[in-house]
Amino acid sequence: MSDHEVLTQLGTEIGLDATEVKQVLETDAYAHVVRTDIATAEQLRISGVPFFVLDNKYGVSGAQPVELFSNALKQAWTEHTPITIVNNEADGASCEPGGEC
Repeated sequence: MSDHEVLTQLGTEIGLDATEVKQVLETDAYAHVVRTDIATAEQLRISGVPFFVLDNKYGVSGAQPVELFSNALKQAWTEHTPITIVNNEADGASCEPGGEC
């Protein structure tokens, strides 16, 4: 079995269309995307795999414990989507998510 056959089989096992998998493997359809990823990694001085970049701000190198990934994701999310809650408790009125007020 050739490498392309193995990759096509694996692709179809995860739900990809076999014809599309074969087409990608037999062409350089995504070569520009790969070159862009390599250039980005070089700019960030990434030299090993696995390496995860979170929100273009945090990097996690190598296989790390779940807790480290969880903390890094929470930190990146918090900084990316800050929220300020303004609550006027003077009137005490508020509504629940289901619409109950």
